[in-house]
Parts: sequence; C-alpha cells; structure tokens
Amino acid sequence: MSNSFSKEERVAFEQILEGFQDALVLSRNVNVYNTDQAMMERTNDTIWRPMPYIADSIDAAAGTDISASFKDFTQLAVPATIGFNKAVPFSLNAKELRDQLQEGRLGEAAKQKLASDINVAVMNVAANQGTLVVARTGAASGFDDVAECEAIMNEQGVMDDARYLALSTRDYNGMASNLAARQTLTGKPLTAYEKAFVGEVASFETYKLDYANRIVANAATVTIDTDGANIDYVPAATSTSVGGQINVDNRYQTVTVSTTTGVTAGDAFTIAGINAVHHIT
Repeated sequence: MSNSFSKEERVAFEQILEGFQDALVLSRNVNVYNTDQAMMERTNDTIWRPMPYIADSIDAAAGTDISASFKDFTQLAVPATIGFNKAVPFSLNAKELRDQLQEGRLGEAAKQKLASDINVAVMNVAANQGTLVVARTGAASGFDDVAECEAIMNEQGVMDDARYLALSTRDYNGMASNLAARQTLTGKPLTAYEKAFVGEVASFETYKLDYANRIVANAATVTIDTDGANIDYVPAATSTSVGGQINVDNRYQTVTVSTTTGVTAGDAFTIAGINAVHHIT
C-alpha cells in the first residue's frame, strides 16, 4: 500500500495572472463638460446648452436702407442629461476587511468596469445617433474610405479641427495593410507594417477600437411618407404646455415609414437628388 500524505494548499495572493483591459478609445477622445452639482440637483440633472446661430444675409435693394428686412432669431438649445447612475456594489465583512488586498482589488475591478460602461455609452451614442454616414458593402480598407468621411464633413460645413476616426481592429488593420503597401511613401509604410499603426489620414486622427458596434444594412425597401402632416418641421426655441413654456429639443422629428421591418436604431436614409446640404450656404 502506497503512502498517503495530506497536502498543503496555498494561494499566491501577490502574484496575479494576466487579466483583461478595455482600451477606452472613445471615452478618451470626448470633451468633458462640467457643471455645478447643486444646480444639477435643482434642474433634475439636465442643463440646456445653446446651439450656434446661423444667420441669413440680404441684398439691400435701395442703397443702405434695410429697415424693412429685420427679422427675429430663434435660439435653439440641446439638453445634456445625467441619465444613468452606474454602480458596482460589493460587500466585505469586518473579518474580510482584515485583508486590505481584497478591498483594493475589488475597487480596481469596479473602477475598470465603470470606465468600460462609459466607453460603451459613448460608442452607442455615436453609432445610433450619428447623422453623417458613409455606406460600405465591405470592410474599410484604404485612403478612399477615410477621404469619403472627410468629404461629407466638408460638404456640410463641419469644423475641420479635432477630427477623430475610430475603426474596429479589423478595419483599422486593413487600413494599415493598405498603407504598408504604399512603398512610395517614406516612414509611414514601415510603421504600418511593424505596428499596424495608421496615424493621421485625410485630416482625421485615426484610432483602433478593441470592440465596435456594427450597423447592418437594411435588406427591406423602406420609404418615408413625404405628404404626411409631420414631414415639415420648423425648429422652435420653446413650446407651451400645461406647465407653461418649456425648451424644445429640436434634434428629433417623427416621420412615417412604409414598413418597420428590420428598422433599427442607427439606420440612415437618403433623399433622392440631394447629396449634401451645407449648414450655412
């Protein structure tokens, strides 16, 4: 009969295995807008941020007399709201708190998860509410895809500073592959080949996402009713309800579609004969 000894079990508390990380690409590249916390409590965590004016000009018909041409302006605003209160609850009793290592690691895990939640929220807003769309039947693969993004922004008057393009890892690496093959350039093809790094392309600073949303093209034929009562929309600063005058969020409009089959958040539509409309001209 062989010997049978008791075994000692040990946990290497100080030597943690490799974990996972969220690159937090999008949340690192958005502006942080700070508010007064007492004011936010009194306004139900909502603050209205004014939009820039877009003015009309006229040709003075009789010399410099334009007294008959004065018009009123409509101040538009957009609500910024704290809509979610994320939390990561965990409990440690008095005995467990004797090991401060566990409290620190649980706190680090909570911080990592909340940071990831913010990044996902930014991504969902960009994917579902983005209004400039470049449609592609396949993966983005080269300069022409980025140049198309620049074109639609220029055509509509979007400011040309601080432009960022975040691509899924597969699309980004496809872009790097395209760049690596451009042997006529100096420096950048080598970096693209060695590190799959693209950098600035067509006025965009590019970033590689570790995860990305995908909006699938709608296979159904969907049209919008252009004769309905809701198709004409005139922006307004305020509206009057039972409670008096309230501000109006002019970013959204209700339209009637021929079918809702396959229609999902983030879908975009085209208007026949209109490729782009500049916001000033």
